[in-house]
Amino acid sequence: MSSWRILVVDDEAGMLRSVERVLGQDYNVASSRSSRGAVGLARTFKPDLAILDIQMPEMDGFQLMEELQAFDPELGVIFMTGSIHEIDAKLIKAIRKDAFYFLQKPFDRGVLLSLVERCLDLKRLDRSNRMHLQHLEKELSDARAFQQSLLPPGSATVGGISVFAHYIPCSELAGDLYDYAPLSPEGAVILVADVSGHGASAAMLTGTVKSAFHSASSDLYEPACVVERVADGIRAFGHQHFITLICARVRNGSLDFVNAGHPPGILSNGGTAATLLESTGPIVSPAFN
Repeated sequence: MSSWRILVVDDEAGMLRSVERVLGQDYNVASSRSSRGAVGLARTFKPDLAILDIQMPEMDGFQLMEELQAFDPELGVIFMTGSIHEIDAKLIKAIRKDAFYFLQKPFDRGVLLSLVERCLDLKRLDRSNRMHLQHLEKELSDARAFQQSLLPPGSATVGGISVFAHYIPCSELAGDLYDYAPLSPEGAVILVADVSGHGASAAMLTGTVKSAFHSASSDLYEPACVVERVADGIRAFGHQHFITLICARVRNGSLDFVNAGHPPGILSNGGTAATLLESTGPIVSPAFN
């Protein structure tokens, strides 16, 4: 027997027995002749699908559907009616209420089984999609946490130089990165980089860029060496990935930099006119290695 639970509500005892005979061999079926009783039963039975008669004395099927879906919005509903009066209006109302289907009594056994099977198949698919979405959201959350962990504090004094950073990526998860490091005795190096694309793959690749940047400490973060190490780091990732970056080093009162296809940096010195740190070379890509 399937683990699916089906609640059947109809004030006619004969109709309840008929539905129970059709569905009872394959599903876990609970029934009620009372709308009010069905509400209490549903709280403990927790049905996956409800088959509801429309015309009942305490509350009609539409009202009962609202009551049941108040504590289980995902509950599937199939309406039944034995009335031939205003059947078109009831059908339209059932559709507007987002019922799965509208079945006229007396029902055909095969039709009922097919409707129930189809409704539960869709519910199974919906649950699977929800689980998959939750898994993806968890992976994205982990990727966001990883990306944030790569960033140093937004303000610091390194090598006697004050550094301030403000990070606003162009999407929730992207390949934007900044980093900095001190130089001895006085000085600092700053890196701003952008991995092509968006999403988890771009965010994860920023870890490679950060690692390559800090590996250049043995070269005193010479900007050209930083670019070479980043290029070596992404060599195995294919031509579809590329990086733009600007690496600027302030040391002994002088500035040297490399701009690999990144938007120009702006150098301002007191009241003098700002100077753009224009591109000095192409983007970093395995295609150029």
